[in-house]
Parts: sequence; structure tokens; C-alpha cells
Amino acid sequence: MVFLLSYPVLCQDGFAAIPNEAAGQYHFDFARNFFASPDSEKAERANYYTALKELESLKGKVATSSDDLLRAFRLYDKALVEFIRHYTYLYLRYAVNTNDEVSGTESSELDAEFSKRTAFLQQELVRINELVLDKFTRQKPALKVYSFAVGAARRYRPHTLSLKEEEALSIASPLSGEWQYDLYQKLFWKESIQNELANQQEV
Repeated sequence: MVFLLSYPVLCQDGFAAIPNEAAGQYHFDFARNFFASPDSEKAERANYYTALKELESLKGKVATSSDDLLRAFRLYDKALVEFIRHYTYLYLRYAVNTNDEVSGTESSELDAEFSKRTAFLQQELVRINELVLDKFTRQKPALKVYSFAVGAARRYRPHTLSLKEEEALSIASPLSGEWQYDLYQKLFWKESIQNELANQQEV
């Protein structure tokens, strides 16, 4: 290893990953790809919460029939699509501007709430035995698409807490597991800005 490091290392001074003249091409078009404005995003959350509430209406009934099981999966898919759309929008707004702490906080809260309000689905899936699942799949062949999801839930069973514990863990996750990344992002951008200013002064 010492032998390898004895060779000189060539470095490029003043390297810029994105040249200033091209910087305008590198941005997220939020209005085109997500929502017209932050106010529009908030207004459209009503659709997301409607989908989530529909899913929650099956709480305790997911595995009572093939109809309910299939409906639960489809409603989860619907709620998940809406969740990802809103969460990604808020996450990216904060990623490109760490001073936008409102978006950062709301993305974390949205993530925690989704995990909490959908935790019951995992709990009910792990209790479906193979015979019942086979019966439901014969009744509703469309359930074959979701067989992997049921199998994954079963494999995770030894690590699954009670529903109350899972819900509590979901709510606490922003406080216990996200502050490290948030700190890294702020320090990274602070250092990047300082380096850019230093390069401009040298020029």
C-alpha cells in the first residue's frame, strides 16, 4: 500500500461538478412534474387523505374475505402513489433549499403518519395462512400479483412488533433517525457554498 501511495496524485484545481454557465439546466421543475405551487400541493393532499381513509376502513377486516384482501391491496397501492407524490415533492423542495425547513418538517411528518396509519396492514397480512391465501387466490386470481407482498410480510413476522408499538415507532422515527441526514445536508451545502465563494475570490 505504501508503494502505491508513493506515486504522485494529480488533482484538478478549481473543479466544478456543474459549470456556472450550465447551472440553469440543472434544476427540478416542480410546477411541471409535481404541483403548481406549495399551496396547490397542500390543497391536493385531500385526495391523499381520502385514499388513506378508505384503506383504514378495512382495518381489522383485511383477511376476512378475498374481496376485502384484494380491495386492501388496491387501496394501499392508491394511497402509496399519492403519498410518494406529496412526500417526494416536499423532500426535494427541502433538498434544494435547506432553509425551507417547513417542507423538510412536513415531509418527515407525512412519512411518519403514512407508516403509522398503514401499519395495521402488515399486522393482518402476517396472520394469513397458506391454505386461506390459496383459497382467496382461487376466488380472486388478481391476488396472484400480491403473493410476494404476503410472503414478505410473513418473513418479517419475527421482527414485527404489536400494532401499538409499530405505530409509536413510526411517529418517533423523525426524531430518532432523520436528524443525522439533516445535519449532513446542511454541513455539506455550507461547505459547498464556502468553497464556491473562495474560488470566486481567487478568480
